[in-house]
Amino acid sequence: MFLEKIDISERKIRSIGGVPAGLEAPLVAELVQDYFQRPAIFVARDDAQMAAVEEFLSYFAKNISILKFPAWDCLPYDRISPRTDILGERIATLEQLATNSEPSPFILLTTTNALIQRVPAPDDFKNKIFKITSRGELNTTKFYKFLVDNGYNRTGTVREPGEFAI
Repeated sequence: MFLEKIDISERKIRSIGGVPAGLEAPLVAELVQDYFQRPAIFVARDDAQMAAVEEFLSYFAKNISILKFPAWDCLPYDRISPRTDILGERIATLEQLATNSEPSPFILLTTTNALIQRVPAPDDFKNKIFKITSRGELNTTKFYKFLVDNGYNRTGTVREPGEFAI
């Protein structure tokens, strides 16, 4: 294991590498939970390692939020689109990072492939999110305005992506 540019007295670590397999989750959980009490990023080499670390963190870091930022499951300009669950997870994580003004401790899990992929700027998420809850009241006027402001077209019957009907 190597520690690069570590200063425990000022609680600053820039990177930790070479941690033996299986010890990554307990180490990250302890650093975030007990010592630093601030967000951390864990960069896995691939999806399999990210999934394993996520599983271990569910045990070692029960009171710390885990955000996942997976890589696309297709190549750029490929004929197929990324899976919708991956797309949703990436958007949810970016939205949470963009709108989190007081960051409480969390661990962001990602992969090297996900890190090199372009993402929208944080300002791109402003006024682009409309949260609907299952037991809340829906202000239909605000919802319709949100859809129109974000490029959806109101039609009598939805036939194409990007359309909505009442």
